[in-house]
Amino acid sequence: MVHLDTNFLIDALVPGSAQEEQMVGWLGAGETLGINAIAWGEFLCGPLSPSAEALARRSKSNADCCIAAVAIRLQVPLATGNHDDFNPIVPHGLVLA
Repeated sequence: MVHLDTNFLIDALVPGSAQEEQMVGWLGAGETLGINAIAWGEFLCGPLSPSAEALARRSKSNADCCIAAVAIRLQVPLATGNHDDFNPIVPHGLVLA
């Protein structure tokens, strides 16, 4: 298993980057990739370009992102009374109970 940091994951999503090439190589070799909840939450929170930031509704706290990341990682629905803060994360795999 290769455990990814946030900055590596962000760079791996840039077509043609060295990180993309490395990640594709690992996946092609059957390597398992992992990321912890804190790094996943950081990834979900940004960074954003200035134009994307103007269009995005970001979660109010890093804690919300960490909570969501754990639910996503465990593939379980998240029970919350505050759907508005978590709805932006639903397209990334979060399921709300």
